[in-house]
Amino acid sequence: MQINELLLKNFGKFHDRQIDLEEGINLIHGENESGKSTIHTFIRGMLFGIERGEGGLRKMILSVYTNRGKILITILVY
Repeated sequence: MQINELLLKNFGKFHDRQIDLEEGINLIHGENESGKSTIHTFIRGMLFGIERGEGGLRKMILSVYTNRGKILITILVY
């Protein structure tokens, strides 16, 4: 699998931010609080879902967009 680009619409401190990735290994670096961990969380969330807690209830939310459409999956874990 190869990730070619990231498009962060409204995720953490990023709004309408596109990050193009090259073939091979890409290194994301920057100052403290520049968003490196946010990018990591975004990638993990897009691949495996985003976990949100509400009391004793946890939701895993996974959104996948393509040029042909979108799918949003919510998995409730009690």
